[in-house]
Amino acid sequence: MPPAGAPPISAKADSERGSASPDTQAAFGEILAQLKTSEFRARFSLSRDLQAYARRKGLLALQEHAERFISERLAPAQPFKDGKQTPMKGHPVFLAQHACACCCRSCLEKWHHIPKGRPLSEPEKAFIIALLLAWISQKTQGSLQQEPNLEEAPVTPRRRKGAATRKPAQLSLF
Repeated sequence: MPPAGAPPISAKADSERGSASPDTQAAFGEILAQLKTSEFRARFSLSRDLQAYARRKGLLALQEHAERFISERLAPAQPFKDGKQTPMKGHPVFLAQHACACCCRSCLEKWHHIPKGRPLSEPEKAFIIALLLAWISQKTQGSLQQEPNLEEAPVTPRRRKGAATRKPAQLSLF
């Protein structure tokens, strides 16, 4: 929750103009700093694997992922499983949504003053996506490129501790 007496951390006026203006871009640093005052929001970070994933995919791919996630999971007036629709791990955009208070409509209303009960407007979606990408860029120390980095070695998924190795079941056609 924003500190008592602090101005709202929304750049809603800029988002209503339809794009992230330079003023909004400058405000992202302030917004992210205010979000860090929340113990819950401040604990989110990107693992080395997710940073490598973000660098490998590039900013444009992450933007496409964010657009899809926001459109499907957050933009409807009554999102399916609102409050539980955003996983806590597995993708840089998911972590960014929690860190930026863009994970559910309640958080959007509480932190960014975007009311529940109506679909998100295109400028609101654009603001959210730009904020998420700013957080991801900050957490990767600005090392994201627009295009995918094909030279970055793919990250091999880690096995869970104690996970038994299983042989695939034999299938019989007859």
